[in-house]
Amino acid sequence: MELSLNPAWSIRGHNPLVLSSETSTLSIKLLPGQLAMVLELLQGWRHGAQPDLEDLRNELVSRGALRPVAISPSPGQDRQVQYWRAFTDDAGSAVSRLRAATVAIAGVGGVGSVALQHLVGAGVCNFRLLDADIVDASNLNRQFIYSASAVGALKVEEARLYVTKRESCGDVSVLAESWNPESSDQRRLLFRGVDFVLAAVDRPSIDSSMQILDSAWAAGVPAVLATVGLDRSLVSQVFDPSVSSNSPREALRVNPAIPRAPFLASHGPSNTIPATIAADQILHHIAGITGRVDFQRPLVILRSPDGAPTSTRVDQVQL
Repeated sequence: MELSLNPAWSIRGHNPLVLSSETSTLSIKLLPGQLAMVLELLQGWRHGAQPDLEDLRNELVSRGALRPVAISPSPGQDRQVQYWRAFTDDAGSAVSRLRAATVAIAGVGGVGSVALQHLVGAGVCNFRLLDADIVDASNLNRQFIYSASAVGALKVEEARLYVTKRESCGDVSVLAESWNPESSDQRRLLFRGVDFVLAAVDRPSIDSSMQILDSAWAAGVPAVLATVGLDRSLVSQVFDPSVSSNSPREALRVNPAIPRAPFLASHGPSNTIPATIAADQILHHIAGITGRVDFQRPLVILRSPDGAPTSTRVDQVQL
């Protein structure tokens, strides 16, 4: 097996050789003449290539500074493969999981459309999309997959076009409908044969996304909710029935006596923050890097009086 320097590590010094990550530093004293050899080996080091340096190789492997080389499945995925190499010895498997996965997105508006961009960029090919809306000129400040020429077109059709233009392997199924918990077609679309569900529906209220979470939980499909407000946004934990301690209704409480109309004010960065975090959690879950996924506590994102966003994990959220 050929190894190379973990992309989470970098070379900071040469005499002695200093390798460092964001959390660790390793200083290596080398004999005269070894530096150039080691620097070359860090680009591709096979077992037994230099017997005298085998102890050093083993030490770098144990520290995580060396990981197996991974081949990108396509020229555009080189950097993405390097990202997965930072967390796993089998980056190829992580990439394969993403390429084979099917993600359902309920709501391809301010949150769902941005999450879609990140998922496609990371190599996800297959999607199920649900949304009844058409593209409006007022959407363009925060829904970047749509162009001015798409105004008046169905969002799900434009979103499908976006995916298939980016990924030739893409299989995208769509329904131009509002969420209806009684619809067997929608249940098949969102919960049958899918690997993950993103609930990003805010019409007619947040209750729709909660119902989608409930249905995904009952179907045994991992799901996450993401929503945005003026000063408070939310990304739920990943609700995976095989891992999560709490069901969606236990972690996210909705008071039926308080109507929750859709939030009308819109600001691109505000929508992008929860969308990006949700996409990040979806990708790590599908890739099998579950140590970077929170299954237990929702994330609340607050904008402080000075405008800086802060976030914190909490045990329960009142919607």
